[in-house]
Amino acid sequence: MKMQFQVGEIISCEAVPKSKKLLCSQVKIGSQVKQIVSGIRKYYTPEEMVGKKVMVLVNLKLQNLPEFYLRECSYVQKMQRVILH
Repeated sequence: MKMQFQVGEIISCEAVPKSKKLLCSQVKIGSQVKQIVSGIRKYYTPEEMVGKKVMVLVNLKLQNLPEFYLRECSYVQKMQRVILH
């Protein structure tokens, strides 16, 4: 399978309270908004991330996060993650 990348813009971001590493972001990719959890909290604040353009691997198999993270991210309807490194 070929990797499919698209550029998205972070429209909102918040720290996951029970984690020292995770940020929960809403990323607009075309007409869709995807929720992405990334382990970059050590390097960026949520405020720094809003408005940034990011490269997203859009055909990555989606995975559910543990239940305690689901309750901490205020945007969650059905939480799924994409790993950005």
